Amino acid sequence: MKFTMNTKEMRELLESIQMKGKYSTSNGFSNSSLGTEVYFVLNDNLLRVYNGDATFLVRADTTVQGEENGTCCCDVSQILSYCKTFGENTMFHVTDFITLSSGSKKATIPIILDNTSLAMYNALNKNLGDVTYTLSPTELPSFGTGKFEGVFTLTSDDFESCMQSMELVKAGTYRLDFTDNREVKFSSRISTENRYEETMNAVYTHGEAATVQFTSPLHRLFRKGEVLNFFVKDEFPVLIMSNNRLLIKAPVVTEG
Repeated sequence: MKFTMNTKEMRELLESIQMKGKYSTSNGFSNSSLGTEVYFVLNDNLLRVYNGDATFLVRADTTVQGEENGTCCCDVSQILSYCKTFGENTMFHVTDFITLSSGSKKATIPIILDNTSLAMYNALNKNLGDVTYTLSPTELPSFGTGKFEGVFTLTSDDFESCMQSMELVKAGTYRLDFTDNREVKFSSRISTENRYEETMNAVYTHGEAATVQFTSPLHRLFRKGEVLNFFVKDEFPVLIMSNNRLLIKAPVVTEG
């Protein structure tokens, strides 16, 4: 596996794939992330980077100067440390270890042989397949033995603003209502006195209504100015896609 890419773009990609933000943790509503051990897949000039766990998987795509196709797992925190001092472009070369080089600078880091993101990558391919981003989708993808029933489109800027407002409640759980009259509502609450709700202006809607509860700072993956497709179904994972980024998050299933 061998490719070259802009160092600044590499840094942005690897920072976003960690999904740093506010999570519900054993210590309350506090800073956390998906972690730093990720899975790389290079196919010609397309680099895909995966991170995830049993309930949350993210993927980010970018174009690079590819030389040798391949895959590897590694700890991106080590790469990010070198990105701060490397030049404009960085070469990433995998043999028995990973070599990073930029001009006269060269560093080596180990490959990780057993990585959770690899298992999640395999699970994603098995359950979702190679779903493709399209504007105004009418064909809804399947996931596992089920199929999404509705889709709506928001801008990443509007979604980020809404998520940031809901995080102020500090509940850590968020409710998404895609209604029969095509409204998109997000809300978070601890009590009647401590709650936030917002009705969003969807760019596009299609399919059936759905209600899903989820956790985690889903907005952290996406960049400003992107158009996001949200695929939904009652008590089913949430799938969010832009033209080069994707996440799927397991729902919070309520009892009763």
